[in-house]
Amino acid sequence: MPALSVLLGKTDEIGQSSFWSFGEVERRHLEEKGVRFLTFGAQDTDLEIHSLENDFHFLETQLSTRQFKPDLALIITGGYGFLPEGIENASFPIFLLNIEWFLTSQHFYYQSQRTDQLLAVLETTKPYFKRMTGKATYVTSLPLLGDQFNQFYPIPDVEKIYDVSYVGTCNPLIHPERTKFLAQLATLPEKYKVLISQNLSKGSPDFHFESTNRVNNQSKICVNSSHPLVKAVGTRIAHTFFSGAFLLSDHLVDEKAFLKPGVHCDFYTDENLSEQIEYYLEQPDEREAMAKNGLQYAREGAFSFSSILIRFLDEVRKTPFEKLRSKGRFKNLSKAEQSMALGIEVLLSGLVSQEKGLKKGIDYLEQAFQLEPNNEAILNNLGAAYVFYFLTSRNASVTERERAHERGLELFQRVRELNPSDVFSRFNAAYLHYRNKDWKEIHKQFMELTELLEGDTKVSFSHIGLVVPGFFDIFSKRKWQELFFERFEDGKPTPKFYDGVREYMLWHLNTWMAEFHVECFRFAAAIEHYRNAALRFKDADQTFELLGWCLVKMKQFEEARDAFRHSLELNPLNVRSAGYLCDMLIALGDRKSALELAKKYALICQRISIFNFAVTHFLRIQEEGGTSEGNATSLSAIH
Repeated sequence: MPALSVLLGKTDEIGQSSFWSFGEVERRHLEEKGVRFLTFGAQDTDLEIHSLENDFHFLETQLSTRQFKPDLALIITGGYGFLPEGIENASFPIFLLNIEWFLTSQHFYYQSQRTDQLLAVLETTKPYFKRMTGKATYVTSLPLLGDQFNQFYPIPDVEKIYDVSYVGTCNPLIHPERTKFLAQLATLPEKYKVLISQNLSKGSPDFHFESTNRVNNQSKICVNSSHPLVKAVGTRIAHTFFSGAFLLSDHLVDEKAFLKPGVHCDFYTDENLSEQIEYYLEQPDEREAMAKNGLQYAREGAFSFSSILIRFLDEVRKTPFEKLRSKGRFKNLSKAEQSMALGIEVLLSGLVSQEKGLKKGIDYLEQAFQLEPNNEAILNNLGAAYVFYFLTSRNASVTERERAHERGLELFQRVRELNPSDVFSRFNAAYLHYRNKDWKEIHKQFMELTELLEGDTKVSFSHIGLVVPGFFDIFSKRKWQELFFERFEDGKPTPKFYDGVREYMLWHLNTWMAEFHVECFRFAAAIEHYRNAALRFKDADQTFELLGWCLVKMKQFEEARDAFRHSLELNPLNVRSAGYLCDMLIALGDRKSALELAKKYALICQRISIFNFAVTHFLRIQEEGGTSEGNATSLSAIH
């Protein structure tokens, strides 16, 4: 088989510092298989490339200096990076793997237009990719993005202080499907020592890895929960094995390719989680045998990135490389639209937390504006970019921020002059007034927008780019992403997409107006708007939480109790709703139920590290055995 030269890239400059860490054994493994490769990215690579500072021409020069001519490039991202400008002009095929496409699907859409082929994790995700991007997709499993993770290892003579632990993302707004699993884990019998913690880094990936390894070693059972859209053998599993810990995982689509139950680990279902935990806590010999097998299995290279890369390349080699290189890469857009797409990609990448990212995005959009000054989509996106700058810039002067504020409103007004029925310009302007607490203007915008969105007038959606609120609010950002991967067809928005946008906007508008009425102490009007918002998105637990809070203000305690209960049905980890519900039960004279609920959530707060801020409230209820009706709104400070 002929030798193959592969360029491996990573786009992320923040959030995730490294996608791989090749050791010499793995490099030799690739070379033995006829694979010659170079890596590029911001750090931990052969070629240091900062995508906001270095374009593809710079990368080409570096490759020429190394006398490296790629047959293809594979770029890996967690969804929060920016492809170097000009990479769409590369003469070799470009493959793109976005690990977290379901959280960054809008960003993924724009990046996919600049590349040739997509690489998906699991066959089950291919239909989503095709709908979102219109592109065909290769499939692989990707358990570990590296081969050399020295931070994961068994710690000799460590004390097993936790019966059960879960270390990973545990934000119910981002992973609503995981919430009930976490609640189930957090409400295991009190006799069990349970830890649920986020794997966040304190500025260093080494801290993240080493703290996770320590918890793994201190736990009798490490539990894995995967994302419902990507039920694949993933990094958490490999890390658990390398730590020498026992793994209990949910069932995975590709588990048979990597894991043998009873040998390396075991599995649970929603129905038997408690039974599995109880069984393995009583069977230390079985746990330890599987943990030992899992450690040896991992060290033998079961999850090595080099092995998976070779399998992927073997599949790719079946097709002539010239057929892998698409002809329409970014070419179906005008120069102005290309600049606009680059600006959107930067601003969606997460790089706006860096001042240079904000400015780079605005620069691209200004270039597009100069080329097509009457393009409604460009005007809307440029206006939204200035709003981002106004709201997030850390180094801008007061004058610069005010100028950005005025520029945004000026651009949105220009769109309305060109097209009075455009809703994005009105919506983005309304959000800017909302953030400034300009209630008179927001009320005017609300009336006009609601009439447009609910009336018979043909509404114009000028673009699918930047919508300001989706950038800041986690729940609405998730909803916006869902619109992309559920309501596109072959890379084009369907009528269902625009129906979803209508509902998205009406949900926002009603929540804004509800807050406006709360500020004016008009709680009855606020209740009406929260009820309207709840009709748009029935799974927004915070909408029902806020509805209940307003009902409390109107002393409608029974309805408030029901609203808080519904909020908890949607999100069992909403400790604010739990606290409000405790107070409601007390106000209605049901102290027994309040005490039971308080005990439950005191236990949850003690076990889930991110919720410890609320534990004192539930402990107070337990100690005092309930308070007077006057305390029915005592958690308003938390809200």
